[in-house]
Amino acid sequence: SAPIRIIYRQKDPIQAVQMINEPVTGSVEVKKTDGAGRLLSEAVFELSAYRSGDRRTPVLTRMLSTTGGIVREQGLPVGEPDETGRIIPYQYRLEELVPPDGYAVSTQVLTWEFSPDNQGVSYDIGQEAVFQAAVPDQKTRIVISKRAFSSLQEEGTEGIFVEGAHLALHEICGRNEDGTLIWKEDPLERWVTTQEEPEHVVEGLIAGRSYLLREEQAPYGYCLMDPMVLTVSADGRKLTEVSNRLDLVTIHWLPEAEQSTYAADPGADSAAAPAADPAPDHVPDGTDGDGILAVTVRGRYAGKTTYTVEAEDGSVKAAWAVPAAGRVEGTAGQPSAGTGTETAPLEHLLQKTDGLEDGRPYRIVERTHYSDGTEVI
Repeated sequence: SAPIRIIYRQKDPIQAVQMINEPVTGSVEVKKTDGAGRLLSEAVFELSAYRSGDRRTPVLTRMLSTTGGIVREQGLPVGEPDETGRIIPYQYRLEELVPPDGYAVSTQVLTWEFSPDNQGVSYDIGQEAVFQAAVPDQKTRIVISKRAFSSLQEEGTEGIFVEGAHLALHEICGRNEDGTLIWKEDPLERWVTTQEEPEHVVEGLIAGRSYLLREEQAPYGYCLMDPMVLTVSADGRKLTEVSNRLDLVTIHWLPEAEQSTYAADPGADSAAAPAADPAPDHVPDGTDGDGILAVTVRGRYAGKTTYTVEAEDGSVKAAWAVPAAGRVEGTAGQPSAGTGTETAPLEHLLQKTDGLEDGRPYRIVERTHYSDGTEVI
């Protein structure tokens, strides 16, 4: 508690003095780095605090974004008092939700309790308990190989490796008005399948983004394969989609042999419907186009939203990111909690240490990044 000056005079009546001890607050500082220790920006973390023995209901949940590769938060409660006034510490947890571009979410989850004292000495007035750490990220990594599945190996699951395929991976950057994909002509990578390199490793793809894999020249004796869309998961640790369906809308036609049955009994159980045509691209011969079994619409989703504070000369003074609602997964593949009794909004504190000057105009630019490569400002 703060010092109180007491002046005692013999003639004065006895005085009662009340002194109040305020619980110390805590601060956290975590550096987000690559494998070489370089700082990475635009990572998003979830900070949560729990009572001891209760991991179901957080008492505090906050979304934090790195600024200059460092995430900081101050004024955190270190715990709550019991009936004797002793502080029972909260158990804190910090988990990365959105990785920087080109990197995968770290599986490392930091857990800690703030120390009740400063190495055996009481905290000074205004002093905070401090937790510091570093969380490294690794680049995203996918492996691509060319196989002929018409010639299966003994296990029946692995095709025979095909040599001589000229492959290229392109960045998708949106769709035309008719729904066709737009991709950058210059590929991110181009390679040829060889016995010396049967599996090609691609690193640094952006989590939540889609890419186009094209075969520029087929191996001898083979036709060109259809282009394929590869979509990296939101955490950057796997592929969530591998498809040669490039159209925005796909119509699944009812097989011709089944159409008369469903026309005669329109109330038939839909669960008994036959499987969709594996590659429907036209109305089967002999039908009038009414035999539609299903329609698939391929949409896009927002991966994350980034903000930049820019000066008149275009220089960036501060930058941070927030996750897209509904797209965040925890390290175990489960939706992140985010349901605490005290939840801070997705807000960011700008300070003079960011390089902001009095009397200077600045603008804040919001960019939403979508899975199909488009960016909306």
